[in-house]
Amino acid sequence: MSKKSRSLIAGGLTSSAGIFITKVLGIVYLPFLTALSGSTSTLSFYTKAYGYYNYVLLISSAGIPFAIATLVAKYYGKEDYKTMLLVRKIGISVMLVLGFVSMVLFMSLSGVLAQFTNSVQTSPEDIQKTINVYIIISMALFAVPLLSGHRGFFQGIKDFKTYAFSQILEQVARIAFMLSLGALAVYVFHKEGIWAVYFAVGSAAFSAVVAVLHLTFFRKGSVNEIRVLASKQESSAVDRKSLINEFMYFAIPFLLYSVFGSSNIIAHNLFFERAMDFRNVDVNTIQALNSMIGATTDKITSIPQVLALGFSPAIIPFITEAIERKDKKALKKNIMDAISAVLYIGLPICFFILVIPTEIYYVMYGKDFLLGGEVLRWATLTAFFGTVSPICNSLMMALRFRRQNLFILIVGFIIKMSITIPFIIWFGYSGDITSTAIVSAIIITFDLYIIHKEYQLDFKQLGKKIGGMLLALLVAYIAMILLQNSSFNVLQYKRVSGIFVLGVYGVIGLGIYFLITSFFKLPEEIFGFNLVKLFKKGRKKIQ
Repeated sequence: MSKKSRSLIAGGLTSSAGIFITKVLGIVYLPFLTALSGSTSTLSFYTKAYGYYNYVLLISSAGIPFAIATLVAKYYGKEDYKTMLLVRKIGISVMLVLGFVSMVLFMSLSGVLAQFTNSVQTSPEDIQKTINVYIIISMALFAVPLLSGHRGFFQGIKDFKTYAFSQILEQVARIAFMLSLGALAVYVFHKEGIWAVYFAVGSAAFSAVVAVLHLTFFRKGSVNEIRVLASKQESSAVDRKSLINEFMYFAIPFLLYSVFGSSNIIAHNLFFERAMDFRNVDVNTIQALNSMIGATTDKITSIPQVLALGFSPAIIPFITEAIERKDKKALKKNIMDAISAVLYIGLPICFFILVIPTEIYYVMYGKDFLLGGEVLRWATLTAFFGTVSPICNSLMMALRFRRQNLFILIVGFIIKMSITIPFIIWFGYSGDITSTAIVSAIIITFDLYIIHKEYQLDFKQLGKKIGGMLLALLVAYIAMILLQNSSFNVLQYKRVSGIFVLGVYGVIGLGIYFLITSFFKLPEEIFGFNLVKLFKKGRKKIQ
């Protein structure tokens, strides 16, 4: 297998592109699922199930698979193909066992969790519906870790195209399953909207199985190439016992990182509805807010977080190779490339969520757009910190600051679990979001301090780049204000027309951002190209 020269940014963008498409597809299907379910209250059962699913997904995709990717990248660099195959076998076996245990455990605890997490005002019928979605989602807890194990291998050999396509295929299969069977249940068999939710929850397991089959049978060529190279290898693989010890050395910290690094998901699922009871909010409003935070606004704020999901897998093999080569210059470059690229793309997306949240929510979902826009504006905090924090944590793990990183995450976990309930009681739903932002800011600060102390990063240069980005966004903000107070106010149009008007906002805002940042040569410094020069070159070809 030829080793193509790839940059961290190229790998991160390729992986991000695949995840971005899946997120866009996720945004597209949610309005249809909302219509099938009949109400935001019914949709809240989908949110409750996927809250735990997302937590396990984070563990399964950022834990052991990262260890698989790290070791595969390490032995790929050493051309030890036999050990690579052994890593794959051990890793997938571990994920298989982990998934089975997760499924059985979650099924067993579904009744207790349903009683504890729901508002005290929840009816027995709704408690049973919660139990049902928990049991259904438990099947995904078996399939998804297995899928992540397979993906870890392709991540390790830097085959990000396969990695990205697998994510797109999974999402397409998921949407086709949930909408087709949901529509069949509601419109043909005249079932209640909750049946659409049941199929939506069940689609996670179905789509994961489809993606596993694709990687196993249709992408086996990549594995077979490694097998051919292994058959020609004269040296033996690393001793199995030694390799398992090395695997655990990488896997356990990654696994603990995932557990303690997802405190926002745990705290929201466990405490939100019960804490909102203390504010004397009726159960329908609580469920609607839960749906907004966990589903409708989350789909939008997850767009910039695509960068974290895309760059985190790319960071591992590149940082690992640089460490193995003891190339400190390459390490520093990869670190700054990852941070700069994520900020350059992520900041304008978060900017739009902050400045025009009501317009975005109205176009996407229509109903309750005033409250939804308010929730979405607060959720900008989640969008930004949820993008930057995982990158910093992935860098910490890849740079092998495991003990420090674990300590920081445990402290963050304790703080989040301690302040969530009082913040929700004092400030309402925004307290849940704010407490997450505070914890993320603490984690980011300590992560960057530790990395800088070891590698003396050029934060002054990074600060100049960020200053150029913020200046461009300030000019774009003025343009957004002018548009909102003109005949191009999105809220004056019907939703279909509003999509095109919102597109005008995007073209103007991003155009300003790209032009001003190109004046400061930021795209050239970060990505290696200048947008203005490319435009002039393209115009000459046309002429």
